[in-house]
Amino acid sequence: MYRRQLTWQKIICFAAIVAGALVFLYALGLMTDLYDSLYYTMTNPYDLTETDVPGSIIYYDMQPFNQMLLRSSIGLILLGCLLFLTGNHSRRRYYVGNVVSTVLFVVASLGMSYWIHTQIDAFKAQFLTTLDFEALADFADLWDTPYIDSTLWFDLHWVVVCVLLIVSLALIVNLFWKKILMDGEKKMIGHNSVEKDPAELDRLRFIKNSFSSNMVLLSIVFDVLYFISIYKSDVGSWYYSIPIGASIVYNLVFMLIAFLCSEGIKNYKLGYCFVMIALAAGQIIRIFILPLSAYTSTVTISKVVTQVMQTPQFIRVIVYLSLSSLCLIIGSIVGIRKCRALKAHTASLKQISA
Repeated sequence: MYRRQLTWQKIICFAAIVAGALVFLYALGLMTDLYDSLYYTMTNPYDLTETDVPGSIIYYDMQPFNQMLLRSSIGLILLGCLLFLTGNHSRRRYYVGNVVSTVLFVVASLGMSYWIHTQIDAFKAQFLTTLDFEALADFADLWDTPYIDSTLWFDLHWVVVCVLLIVSLALIVNLFWKKILMDGEKKMIGHNSVEKDPAELDRLRFIKNSFSSNMVLLSIVFDVLYFISIYKSDVGSWYYSIPIGASIVYNLVFMLIAFLCSEGIKNYKLGYCFVMIALAAGQIIRIFILPLSAYTSTVTISKVVTQVMQTPQFIRVIVYLSLSSLCLIIGSIVGIRKCRALKAHTASLKQISA
């Protein structure tokens, strides 16, 4: 039974990566028809009301959603990679990290499914009700451009949503199946928990705590994504200030300390777990400093009042910092448990040898 379940969990983890890639490909192709048929109807890019085809503004209305969908698909692919990083594809036993990585992917998939469906459904309705198809046909005949009235790309979102829901359901089923097998094995061998299994405890003496170490490294990856998102922004002179410089220094210090923690916790040094918790708290506190201040600030550029950080970017950087903090917390919790279990086991061995 375990062999069949191990094969199943490997297939599901690969399917999770495929699902993320499918969303990515859908985001790349979503605007294809709209671009081919509507882009050239806009006679003045600086004034979108000037168009030869009423309703063609939908092409520009969908741009923020499409960009957010593309970035979200990359995030989903990273969560799929997290399943492999935590060993969900190959582990005979599941631990806290495996459960957390599964829940993260499932929650993200379900949230994206709902978001994609509601947004695409609204845009499809806008496409069918506001676009002047007669004017579009006349424009296509006059300028020899494609006339496309098909809703194929809108309808394809059902395929994407169904794949995400199926993979999410499969991950949940796999999680419960794994738990049933683990509970049955514990009853069979007479152990109430993995930590009481002498073989598991003795194994800690010869292997590194790679899970906690990898969670810290993953936290650094999310922090780098945050770093890139913030510092590639250029909105007037708002980002050229002392707080931004301090934030750059903090990012560098954070990555340095986090890397040291990844090495320390790998060797079961308990003190690094508490440093990781402090770093996790710092990531959450940062949300209420730079991203929030940028989101609530405006600048005037060419007499136009512009919001420093738009809502999609604000949500994105919050997700990056939250995931960075979550990785540190998970790594520290697992690290504390393993460090204490190994310390107690080593002490018991010394007593036996004495």
